[in-house]
Amino acid sequence: MLATQSDLRRPAVAALTVVVAGFFAAAVVKDRHEIVGANASYPPEIRWAIEQIRTRTPSNKLVVSDLPIVPYLAGRRMPGQLIDTSIGRIALEDLPPPDVLKLIDKSHPSAAIIGRMFQTKSVIVAGIHKRFSRRLHYQLAGAGYLDIFLDPR
Repeated sequence: MLATQSDLRRPAVAALTVVVAGFFAAAVVKDRHEIVGANASYPPEIRWAIEQIRTRTPSNKLVVSDLPIVPYLAGRRMPGQLIDTSIGRIALEDLPPPDVLKLIDKSHPSAAIIGRMFQTKSVIVAGIHKRFSRRLHYQLAGAGYLDIFLDPR
């Protein structure tokens, strides 16, 4: 019995389908590993801040931060209106400094982190200093710093 052309195409189509599915699966796995791996290496000051927040604040209390990745990775929540501390909201005063301090007073956070945009407003920095009794400091190489304030007054 001779094989028809249709009979010969079925194994070829099946083999091609397996190859395409294999390439697709490999691409998905590769992309997933790249995305997960991208989250692994944060600068040392961010890793330091995550560890400080994780070990020095209660898990059920809020944390105020201008580096929202820190509370997130430490497993802490932030007051909703302070999650976005972008240049438009803080430096350009879409959210004015007195409003930031009112939100801090209203939310009673266990910690406040100054590491980026809050530094552009001396009123916010002074207000956080006034509201918390303990400061942890991380000096960045060159200019800049990251401060964590604990123990609300």
